Amino acid sequence: MTDGSRNGRRTGGALLSVALASVILAGVLASSTALTPTAAASEGGNVEAVENCQELASAGTHYRVATDLAEDDGPCLRITASNVTVEGDGHDVSGGNGSGAIAVVANGSAVSGVRVRNVTVADSRAGVRIGATDSPAVGVTAESITAVNNSRAGVISFASDLTLNDSVLEGNAVGVEVIEGNVTMDGVVVNDSDGTGLKTAIDVSEVLITDSRFLDNGGRGLLLRSVDPGGLALANVTASRNGIDGIEVEQSAPGATLSGVVAANNSRHGVVVRSGGTSVTDSELSDNADAGARLAGSNTTATGLTATGNADGIDLSGATGVAVRDTDANGNERGIVLSNTAGSTVEETTFSDNTGVGLLVNESTDNTLTDLTARNDGRTVRLVGDGRVNVSRLTLSNGTVSFTASEVEFDEVGSPGPARPGSRAFGPYLNVSTTGDDGDSLLPGEEGGEFLDLTVHYRPSDLEEPPLDDSTVRIGRYDDGWSTVGNGSRDTAERRVSANITAPGGVYAPVAALRNAVTECGRTLDGDGRTYRVDTGLSGSGSRCLLVDGSDITVIGFGQDGEQPRSLDGQDAGSSGIVVADGAAGTTLRNLTVRDFGTGFELRGDDTTIRRATAFSNADRGLLVTGTGTAVRNVSAGSNGGADGDGILLRGATDTSLEQVLVRNSGGWGLREAGSMSGTTATELNVFYDEDDDGVGRNVVVAFDASRHIALGPVADPPDRGRGLEGIGDYLDIEGQQDDAYLDLTIAYDEGDVSDESALSFYRYDDRTGTYSEVTDPRVDPAADTLGANLTSFSTFAPLVDTSTDGGSGGGDDGGGDSGDDGGDDGDSGGDGGDRDSGDDGGDGGDDSGDGGDDEGNDSGDEGTDDGDSGDDGDEGTDDGDGGGGSDDGDESEPGVGAGTGDTDDGGSDSGSSSGGGDGGGGGGAAAQGSPTFVTTAASLDRSSMAVGGTVLVNATVSNEGDGVGTYEVELFRDGRFVQSRLVELVPGETEAITFERSPDEAGTYGFRVENVTAGTVNVTTTDGGSISTATPAATPDGTSADGAGDGSGEGGSDDGSAGGSSSDQGGSGADEGSGDSNEVIAPGTAGGSDTELAGFEPLGVMAGGVGALAVGAGAIYLLVLRP
Repeated sequence: MTDGSRNGRRTGGALLSVALASVILAGVLASSTALTPTAAASEGGNVEAVENCQELASAGTHYRVATDLAEDDGPCLRITASNVTVEGDGHDVSGGNGSGAIAVVANGSAVSGVRVRNVTVADSRAGVRIGATDSPAVGVTAESITAVNNSRAGVISFASDLTLNDSVLEGNAVGVEVIEGNVTMDGVVVNDSDGTGLKTAIDVSEVLITDSRFLDNGGRGLLLRSVDPGGLALANVTASRNGIDGIEVEQSAPGATLSGVVAANNSRHGVVVRSGGTSVTDSELSDNADAGARLAGSNTTATGLTATGNADGIDLSGATGVAVRDTDANGNERGIVLSNTAGSTVEETTFSDNTGVGLLVNESTDNTLTDLTARNDGRTVRLVGDGRVNVSRLTLSNGTVSFTASEVEFDEVGSPGPARPGSRAFGPYLNVSTTGDDGDSLLPGEEGGEFLDLTVHYRPSDLEEPPLDDSTVRIGRYDDGWSTVGNGSRDTAERRVSANITAPGGVYAPVAALRNAVTECGRTLDGDGRTYRVDTGLSGSGSRCLLVDGSDITVIGFGQDGEQPRSLDGQDAGSSGIVVADGAAGTTLRNLTVRDFGTGFELRGDDTTIRRATAFSNADRGLLVTGTGTAVRNVSAGSNGGADGDGILLRGATDTSLEQVLVRNSGGWGLREAGSMSGTTATELNVFYDEDDDGVGRNVVVAFDASRHIALGPVADPPDRGRGLEGIGDYLDIEGQQDDAYLDLTIAYDEGDVSDESALSFYRYDDRTGTYSEVTDPRVDPAADTLGANLTSFSTFAPLVDTSTDGGSGGGDDGGGDSGDDGGDDGDSGGDGGDRDSGDDGGDGGDDSGDGGDDEGNDSGDEGTDDGDSGDDGDEGTDDGDGGGGSDDGDESEPGVGAGTGDTDDGGSDSGSSSGGGDGGGGGGAAAQGSPTFVTTAASLDRSSMAVGGTVLVNATVSNEGDGVGTYEVELFRDGRFVQSRLVELVPGETEAITFERSPDEAGTYGFRVENVTAGTVNVTTTDGGSISTATPAATPDGTSADGAGDGSGEGGSDDGSAGGSSSDQGGSGADEGSGDSNEVIAPGTAGGSDTELAGFEPLGVMAGGVGALAVGAGAIYLLVLRP
């Protein structure tokens, strides 16, 4: 570049920045640097004003520049005397383009002790020129110098002991050029040079630079060469945004020291060290286009470096004997690179988040890489070309490895897939492949010689969760499944495992056996105090799948992520899923499902706890409990028991507690107690009936504090409630298994379903009379929304509300079935109204109108009642469907069921309030046309002896010898005590064979009769405790009306029946609120995951449609009722 072009280059912003810098420096330094006469005198010299360019030749003189000075030819100020001070007072001084603005030169002898300060030197060849090869200068100080737009350099020095402080050198060809001697710089800013910010050359003894910045220079920030060994030191120097390298130390400047360097955003490297014996410490190297630090000199040490955002963080290419310690190479393309590197060491260094590779080694040998840490690099390690690489203790995200390898690469990955059941792989997972000459190498390499001697160091915590067996640790390889690598070794004391891998490929990681894993049926679990983990689904046949026979044993479902549900599937209806042996104590079973066995869980030991478990579709029963102190919590038993087995059977068990337990769709009883036992308690026992097995059904939530010898289950077809009773929950069947059976029962209810809690009570259904009655001493707690009773006789139970009203009763009274003579309808005609036609039509009337048979039975032809339908049409309330039976819900009475309750004077009051529309609504004394006559003609037993647990069939034949269709309840008695009944419906002349099944659970002789016909005696003998078949829960009445067919003809003498219809409608509409007993709810939930959830179901509380009132009663149904 010519001088002319340089002088024309700095315009506008550049000159403005120079001017601003000059003003700032002048203002800041005025008080301390301006030499007043007094100040000059105090320094012991004369003060002389300088008003034009000249030679300053008076030794010991203090010169003050009084104005801006310029010289077209030669230097403006030429200092030829020693001990001279030049105070620029912030003025501009410029010289010719072929010379310097200020020159310090010798005049025959060396010049020393010169001081120049607070001056701007611009637009010259050199701003300040100090000495020359043949004109030495010694001890020169330049401070607060602003050098701008000089065509060679802002400062050129040949001096010994040059000190340059607090100066700005901007826009020069070179900022500072040190050719000979030595220089100390502090607080200097060199920026926007055309070439290098600072360079040394030829014969420099020492360069000491502190707290200085070299920015935006067109070449290097600093180019340091030809410096005596150990003579170069940089501290807290910043070299950023330069056109080539930030700092380059050439081979000719050995023994250099760089500390606290910041090198960022340079167009090539941040720091380049080619000299030997150089030390680089505590420096930050970021966002450089090539390497953050290029350390190529021999025996160089680098400590405490941070390299971020560079192409290469730390590059040791071509180096010998370089040592890198305590360094972070993060977020670069490549973290640390060794290429043709030998005898070097990298230790205690981290490379992480590098997009390409964390550690790249190419064609390098005899290097030591130890105590490294790698995190989240694109590839963790890449080894290319010939040569062995030894890495000791490379810590990854999930473990530490050591290896000797050639031509391989690997990165840390997540688990590629689960280990085989009963074992686990644990990190780190290394995805290893060979490099060779594959065309994708980051640096060239050669093919052949791929191997990996891998050692994985593992921590105690790696074997703790899940618990793994230390003695089984091996290196495993995953390739669509895990297998153990051969040629391995293990050092348990040092916690490391090794393998020699040739032609490596795939994912490698340590694998070990899961402690106490269970992976197949047929096991006996007898390790006291151990936790056994069912680590896969089990399937098998035989007498049992798992036997627990020890103390304090825990068996849990387990998976890759810890405890999880596991299923045991049986193939033999005569086997058991899990058996806790008689002598076992303190067993815990958790997160297990057993299905398709004979018995799901067989809990014979004491103090067993079963939690979050499911027993499903087992042939005989879901759970069998015979031990003491068993706790059943968050357990569901569904679809167990085949045709007549139980969900849960407690046989001779003591102090069993049930909490958040669901029994659903058992073949026989949901819960049954048998044998000598006591102390059973229940909290949130959910008895669920799901007719279609679609998850929608009826649920009763039950609790009890004491029970003995009871069985309970849902009611598939609840008996009719009768008139004036509305259900607020669902039904429960309870049967006493022995004469001393009792149950202290509590049921929760939803107060939103009860209009008057003060009228709430238990009711009992008597299946002999078909009526409900209140239990003795019921307990009602409105504050807790519970009710209960201590029950000693049993049947079917449900919560009901008494909805009878005066209007309904009045309707019945007006109808006055006995006389019916007001208005021309006498009692006879009312009676006639009750014959077959009236019963059928009346039932239909109840269905059609909703108020149940307002006009039934008018075929008798009395005046004004020619057609039953006219009564319907005339009834103001018949069209609204409010009748109790409510044809809207599709319930229908069985034809011809019941003889009516005409012996009461309010027979018509509830018009259709019972289950079907068949009540017909009212009318006294109605009777069906024709009368069935039922006769039990034969009864017998299928055997005369059996063992405890067997089943005896009681066969009977029943005939209808009358002339009317009817339904008959056939009763079975054992030793004179009613135990079971069956309903049969027969047309005249029809005969039906029926069978009862009974399974006495104690030895003895039992006599059975059906009605009054003796069936026989069976002798039951003791056995060794085999399974017990249970009795089918007693069938309930079929829900038909006890009020019979139509009994509401023409109330109050009204020919059109309107008065009777109106009255009947009042009673019927109240009953409609509870019409239909199936308040269906969704089956509770999904698989339970915690102790607060029901296994297989969500937590259960008050169910939709009202919490079920528990039904308990002897031969009766107990109901929850609101009394008016």
